[in-house]
Amino acid sequence: MSKPSLGSISSTQLAWVSKNSKRPDSAVLVGQLAADLVRHGGSGRRTAHADILRAVANYVDDYFRRHCRLAGFQGGELVFLVNQADCLYHVRTAWHLALKEHLERVCPDRTFTKITFKLGDGGLQL
Repeated sequence: MSKPSLGSISSTQLAWVSKNSKRPDSAVLVGQLAADLVRHGGSGRRTAHADILRAVANYVDDYFRRHCRLAGFQGGELVFLVNQADCLYHVRTAWHLALKEHLERVCPDRTFTKITFKLGDGGLQL
């Protein structure tokens, strides 16, 4: 049996392979972000993670909100999960630089070394 050529693989098949072949993305980091929001959300005290989540949620558009979830923030890398393979390129090209510049402006105490968009489900809704 021969291997299929790249041209015969659909975006749905690629999405399925990507989703089912990777380890879970940063579940501990998402849990940490959620815990920060619950612990400090109503109290007037704001954590850095909660500030990042709010800054992103207040800046992005409905398309971004429909297709992206925040997976985590660690070591300066902010990771988003994109729910559809055909949206990944658009989100990456439309938002990468603008979001990085916005976050550097509104969260000057944090260093954003990298913003990554990965195909996947889960994460925190914006």
